[in-house]
Amino acid sequence: MSSFADARSSMGTDFTQMLKVNYAPTATERLHIQAVVSAKQAHLAQIENEIDRLLSLLDPLLRARDLAQKSLSEHTSLLSPARRVPPEIWSDIFTRCLPDAAHVTIDYAHAPLLFMQICRHWRSIALSTPRLWTYLTVRARNEAIPEPSSLLVKEWLSRAGSLPLSIKVEATVSLSPNLVDTLASFRSQIHSLDVLAQDQERQKLFDGDMANLASLSIRSSGIAHSFPLPNAMPNLRRLVVPGIEQSSTMPFSWADLTALDVTDSIEFNQCFPIFHQCRSLSRLALHRIDGTHDATYRACATLPHLRFLQLSPNRDVGILLDHLTLPNLRQANVAELHSAGRSNVAFLSFLTRSACPLVALTISSVVPARKLREIVEWVHTLRNMHLAWPEQALPLSVQQILSRRNRTQ
Repeated sequence: MSSFADARSSMGTDFTQMLKVNYAPTATERLHIQAVVSAKQAHLAQIENEIDRLLSLLDPLLRARDLAQKSLSEHTSLLSPARRVPPEIWSDIFTRCLPDAAHVTIDYAHAPLLFMQICRHWRSIALSTPRLWTYLTVRARNEAIPEPSSLLVKEWLSRAGSLPLSIKVEATVSLSPNLVDTLASFRSQIHSLDVLAQDQERQKLFDGDMANLASLSIRSSGIAHSFPLPNAMPNLRRLVVPGIEQSSTMPFSWADLTALDVTDSIEFNQCFPIFHQCRSLSRLALHRIDGTHDATYRACATLPHLRFLQLSPNRDVGILLDHLTLPNLRQANVAELHSAGRSNVAFLSFLTRSACPLVALTISSVVPARKLREIVEWVHTLRNMHLAWPEQALPLSVQQILSRRNRTQ
């Protein structure tokens, strides 16, 4: 072994100094150099043989070390805090990791299917946690986004057991009859339904018991003139529909609604029955109000729980405000495409009558700067104002008033 330890010092020869210069050896020197090369080749072979011998001794030790490290790691993992977490805690964690309820799709790259690919223990927990399977979005838009298998949908929703279901359907193309039948078979469990589908598919979903339905949103990809609803929805609390035909024929109690959005069109004079019948509303949004007032006298309606109001008529928003008292209003979005000139007076009268703690106001109509300032000075609780149409900055005087209020909050 000492010869190997002294190997570095034995590397030199009589020709070492000539290695770094452009020297051509003589014939005699070439014979000596050839002898040196042969000796060094033999020396290198000897070293390599010794390395092979030592490696043959080292390999079993290396394998033994790897096995020991693996065993150590495996046994150390038994002490991991994660192993002491009860299954019910994992269930709660998994549930909190779900995407937004409106976007839970059948996707193996996202929860809850992702949890089932980690280990057998997590798969078992996921399958025994019904809450993970109560939300589902079914999309069918084109060949790039085809509808999911009806068998997968059935298996998914079945895992929810008897819990209430929240289902969203986004179908811009026809759904297969099997998929519609599968969704319809769970209608009695549906608590929340958001549906964009063809009329006949939507009607098939509605054709049966929907007594547990509390939230219904109907969307349309085009102009539709009728929106068939389930035959009975005694527990409905939130309704989003493109339009309302005859409020008296609706299969639910108007008095029990807490949120109502009409996203497409409603006749001007249909607003008044809503004001009087929907006394439990906390949110009311009428996105497009067509027609004009019929000049019929109607009493003012008080909605004691309403916190958000959106009114968007072509004209005469002041007439609508004259028929409302909203003592708890926090946010208002008021639009008037063709202002009649008295809306500001009506709005201030409405605010005085309501004595509401209005915090945020969005205006979608042309209002002079002096009238905007008048509103802000009148409503001492107002903290935010936005001019949505035509979109523009608030007058400087209005900005200064709101800024001072927000600093003293």
